Amino acid sequence: MKNQTYKLLILIFVFVSEQAISQNYYNSTFDFGYYDNPTAFVTDAVESIYTCGWYEDENNQNKKGFVIKTDNNGEELWRVTMDEPSEFYALCIIHTGSIAVAGSRNNHCFMTAFNIDNGEELWQYEEEGSDDNWFATVNEVIDSNEYKLHTVKTKLGYHHMWYYLLNPVTGSYLGEYKDAVNTIYGLTYASALMTPQIVWTSGDANGGNGRIFSKNYESGDYFQWHNFMAEHIAGVQKYSENRGCVVDYNRWSVNGKYYLDVLTMKFDISEIYGNSFMIPHAEFTITGSGIIKNDKILVTGTISQQLALWFVDYDLTNVKEKIISTENQRSGIDILGLPSTDMILMGTEEDPINNGTNLFLMKLNRNGLVSTDENVISAEINLYPNPATNKITIKSNSHELHNANAIILNSMGETVKIVPNINKPVTIINLPKGLYIVLILNKNKILFDQKFIKI
Repeated sequence: MKNQTYKLLILIFVFVSEQAISQNYYNSTFDFGYYDNPTAFVTDAVESIYTCGWYEDENNQNKKGFVIKTDNNGEELWRVTMDEPSEFYALCIIHTGSIAVAGSRNNHCFMTAFNIDNGEELWQYEEEGSDDNWFATVNEVIDSNEYKLHTVKTKLGYHHMWYYLLNPVTGSYLGEYKDAVNTIYGLTYASALMTPQIVWTSGDANGGNGRIFSKNYESGDYFQWHNFMAEHIAGVQKYSENRGCVVDYNRWSVNGKYYLDVLTMKFDISEIYGNSFMIPHAEFTITGSGIIKNDKILVTGTISQQLALWFVDYDLTNVKEKIISTENQRSGIDILGLPSTDMILMGTEEDPINNGTNLFLMKLNRNGLVSTDENVISAEINLYPNPATNKITIKSNSHELHNANAIILNSMGETVKIVPNINKPVTIINLPKGLYIVLILNKNKILFDQKFIKI
């Protein structure tokens, strides 16, 4: 099975010996229906964006799911829209080079997968008899050395925590787990991989409380951290090598003020610490969060119906906020931090022509600015040998890149190795066999990406 996987990866990702990537900051909008409701998005190693959600007619009816892929210039590459009543809530990139999308169809839990190159549908899974439920999250985990899709079933009202496992290649049912003891009231809607074996899922509980579920497929453990104060959870992220973090906001009953919270926890839901920052606005929303590793935690929403960002220092000591002025009214839904330390902001934009909403995507620099500055160096980059077994060498003939750094990503876009300086051999003997992407950076800008295969 693993050899077949690597052959698929080789076919999907054609090795390119030299490719320049300029830092193109963009501001793009996309129209699907009268009301567009984007819900989630992900990025791959070359900063293509995959966004899902649903659109409705002018009466807020006839919901139809959509998925769209855009390139690193914000240009549309393909889109898929569903013909049947449907809503998409979450998506993830699979190791085979496809994308899994979770949600509902015909009022049932539903998941499907698409080819990332052309949007061709690969498989479908629909849970018959699951009326008024939907699959709210999806992550690809490693369980007993096998890739599996972990998805959480949810609904309005009281319900048990309930997750399913599907085959990522065929979409076939593998199993499920239902917490028969604990119930929650609210929605489960955000998740993140802490490691390939550990997935965290978050949601709102009853009475202004939040809840985190942690499943560890390596040890088989299942933990809950629940009933912490949270009016809304804006996401969970991997914070460090052994910690995750949750971003939420809550109202402290003592003074009635609202606070932005960032709480970190070890993967076993222990040693909790964090900080709270008062939000001095009467009208605001906090909807999504992301992280730029070892730099800052990103939060998006609105302030007085204007697009807003909050930047929390990585050590959780300070927060800054920024309002982004736009021609048409915008609301931030979610935000992603990129390896280049840039960010992608996703949300809805008011359509002044039909009074509906459209999807927008903005690529901003680490300070939340749209910039056209580019740092492009004409230089030859060589990576050899390829394929490689024990070591690779990344070499440039440019003096400007003498002290350039590199990061190595696996096929799911996860950082597996940091190279402080290129122009020297890099040991890869501990990396699993498969396809990898090397991003070469100078002054925090991606200059080149190159792919290699570990055999």
